[in-house]
Amino acid sequence: MTWRSRGSSPTYAKVPVIMLSTLDEEPMKQKAASFGAFAYMVKPFTAAKMDELFAKLPK
Repeated sequence: MTWRSRGSSPTYAKVPVIMLSTLDEEPMKQKAASFGAFAYMVKPFTAAKMDELFAKLPK
């Protein structure tokens, strides 16, 4: 399964995706959003930031 095709899968379509990257560039963030990413995080990040993000995930 590819990133783009996951939306057509009943099994994976509702799974929130968090993109982790070393690239802090707006075009990459926009591309991730256009593919349906729930969030885009730039490395390095803290455990507290991950906890904060996880708290925002849809239930």
